Amino acid sequence: MKTNRPQDDEQFRAQLKTAVDRLEPADGCLEEMKTDIQKKMSMENTAVSRRFPLRRVILIAAAVFVTAALGVGLFALLRSDVPETPADPVLEPVSAESLPVSVPEESISEPAESGPAAESDYAAESRSSETSSPKGSAGSQTSEPGIPRPQPGTQSEDPSPAETYSEGLKYTLNKDEESYSVSGIGNCTDAVVLIPPRYDGFPVTGIRRDAFSECGSITKVVIPEGVTEIPPEAFYSCENLKEAVIPEGVKKIGDHAFYNCTKLSEIVLPDSLTTIEKAAFYHCDSLKAITIPSSVTTIEESAFGSCDSLETIEAGSGNKTFRSAGNCLIETAARTRARMQGERHPGRRQCEGNR
Repeated sequence: MKTNRPQDDEQFRAQLKTAVDRLEPADGCLEEMKTDIQKKMSMENTAVSRRFPLRRVILIAAAVFVTAALGVGLFALLRSDVPETPADPVLEPVSAESLPVSVPEESISEPAESGPAAESDYAAESRSSETSSPKGSAGSQTSEPGIPRPQPGTQSEDPSPAETYSEGLKYTLNKDEESYSVSGIGNCTDAVVLIPPRYDGFPVTGIRRDAFSECGSITKVVIPEGVTEIPPEAFYSCENLKEAVIPEGVKKIGDHAFYNCTKLSEIVLPDSLTTIEKAAFYHCDSLKAITIPSSVTTIEESAFGSCDSLETIEAGSGNKTFRSAGNCLIETAARTRARMQGERHPGRRQCEGNR
């Protein structure tokens, strides 16, 4: 078989060259496209790098502005919450010398008309402060929450100038934490002890056991209304006590309450009294007369024992438990002598004969 290989090689080379020549423009086009893309990317990166500092500056400026605005607003809010304390006005009384010069002398020399329109604020304030009493002081009429205001005519009114409530007494707060009881003489040196109806803004409603025991300086004691009981040994052996004022509302006089008050000569028992415990007035040698109210239902042993000067003891009209016969007190139901057994008194025989 005959072959033309050299000729075929030349034809192949010619075809290959033609194909290469055709591809060269396409390759150049690709190169141009690549170069163009690189240029565009380079330009974009340059633009981004140029814009970035500006954005950062804008963000920092905005943050500074917002922070400053918040600080100013917070300062204004805090300042508005603090109330300004106004200065106290200095008020001076109006005098004729302070009037304008243009006022005629006749109007200055004539007395001003009296009335609310003619008085100054300073004068009105002065009168208001003079008539008001301090809160919490003894005898204050200011009502406290939950505590009724004392009514006129009671012991809780202010005393007369000659009688002032005693100061320096010792007090104890009661369990209800809304009232006080007198618990001792304290540093009070008054011979006439007037117990105030209120202490530290609360009412005085009691006297503690042996509160004034053996207080030899007391000659008279006035107990305020609101107290309901004279406790045991409250005035035990107050040898110079001559008079005791017991208010209405007291229901019981405890044992030995006035024991050995040898100078006690004046005492009036209130109509509210129901019980006199044992030896309550034992050895009250100066007591000459006593009236038992109709409300009393219980008199215990030796309540008036050894009252050597007691000449008259009477039961109040209407008393269904006791009756008096001579200088004796007799328990109506048992027909027994209510005056204490073994006591010494001038009418003992008569009392025993009336049993």
